[in-house]
Amino acid sequence: MMGSEAKIQRYTKEIGENECGTTVSMDYFFLGTAGVQACKDLGAALAKNTTITDLGFRHNQMEHEHLEHILPNLCNHPSLTKLNLEHNQISNPATGKLICDLLTQNANLRTLNIAEAHVSDEAMEQIAAGLAKSGSILELFAHHNQIGDRSATALASALKQNKSLHTLQLERMFRNMDQDGPTISWEGVKAFEAALTGPKKNKSLRNFDISHHDHLDSIGGKHMGAILADPECTIVELHLNSTEMGPEGCAHIAHALRLNTSLTTLHMDWNLAGPQAGAEFANALLENTSLAHVSLMSNKMEDVGAGAFANMLRHNRTLGQLSVTDNDITSHGAQSILEGMKENFSVSAISYHSDHAHPIEERISKTIDKFMERNKPMPLAPRAQVGTFWVTPPLGSRLIHGQTVIPELVPAVLWEDWMAAKEQILDSGDKIGTATKLQGFAKICEFFGDSTRKQLLEEEATMLRDGDAYDSDKDTVDAEEHFHGKDGHCCSHAH
Repeated sequence: MMGSEAKIQRYTKEIGENECGTTVSMDYFFLGTAGVQACKDLGAALAKNTTITDLGFRHNQMEHEHLEHILPNLCNHPSLTKLNLEHNQISNPATGKLICDLLTQNANLRTLNIAEAHVSDEAMEQIAAGLAKSGSILELFAHHNQIGDRSATALASALKQNKSLHTLQLERMFRNMDQDGPTISWEGVKAFEAALTGPKKNKSLRNFDISHHDHLDSIGGKHMGAILADPECTIVELHLNSTEMGPEGCAHIAHALRLNTSLTTLHMDWNLAGPQAGAEFANALLENTSLAHVSLMSNKMEDVGAGAFANMLRHNRTLGQLSVTDNDITSHGAQSILEGMKENFSVSAISYHSDHAHPIEERISKTIDKFMERNKPMPLAPRAQVGTFWVTPPLGSRLIHGQTVIPELVPAVLWEDWMAAKEQILDSGDKIGTATKLQGFAKICEFFGDSTRKQLLEEEATMLRDGDAYDSDKDTVDAEEHFHGKDGHCCSHAH
């Protein structure tokens, strides 16, 4: 313990003299064990500090008698943007009031982590009061605490006034499921609906997680569905794992997805959806154009759900990752997914296996794996110049003559987008010479490390070269060398 005390004293001195840098981690220093005086000294040092931006106090066993000497000295800190109090003791409402004051007074604080800190409903009500007045806080991580509908109602009320928060993490500890103690139920979700819809709705929240609060039921699904169906919904990432909505609650969410245009990531594992609600999720993805990552593990969707997702795969062009693992899908359902993947060029990761009671034929698994490999996104390439042409990756590849294209930043370059660019090169006909077309193929080729794709492009170029008459001037010779290289192999320059 003497070693820990010496370390605390050294850090305290460096903090007070501004010799600590911008990031200070005092995780596992056991400040609570070190005693009140050590915390008083540290608080006095923090009052003098002007450099820290990121401050960590994880796993310090601090209670109110310790935190009351530290938190007040952070209220007017000129540079602090991130504070981590994970794994301390914040059950006392008085400690919640200290955090309320910090949120209210510190105009620089962006991220607050109070996860697994034994936060009670009474303390959270105080924290929510500070959240309502904060104009700077962006992220509140409050997962794995002892909170229920009282906390949810207080936080929802705060969201009506707060205009900055974009991440709210309230996931319940998984091991506390099916046990007595506070949990957010459909009543808490109803409170969030009131805050996130209507004329005075919150429009800042982007990431929301209330997983493992296992009393949402179908009514909670209805209220969450109303949030997602709102035309001005801003939620981008939503986690609702293990909330036990059941088939009816899941159906409400699925219906809302037909209307939602903001959500890109949805996790709804372990919700007892069943085959029909599973099929409704798949059908919703026929209309939804924003979701890129969907996880519906362990929802008892069976082969009926697999068949519906197979049909969705034939038509959806925005989904990139799909997990339907542990849904009692057999080889029959997996074969349906295989057929859907034949016509899908966006999904690069799909999981569908169940337990050993439902083994999938190796032939089917390997074929699906090949389709996933084919669909893997290419490295981001904002644009590639082809002579006077600009080939621009998604959304919607374009080949534009004589002007510079500034594309929107997008997450990946898809094979089908480059194929669209290739078709535009071919369709240009006599407007450009074969030499320029070959240069176009060469540029597209450079974006692929996959030998199969290079081979396909090289074959296209060979057909183009053999099928067109063109001048044997220097530009043409240079174009061929650029595509094949002087040794006759396809080039693969790194970007």
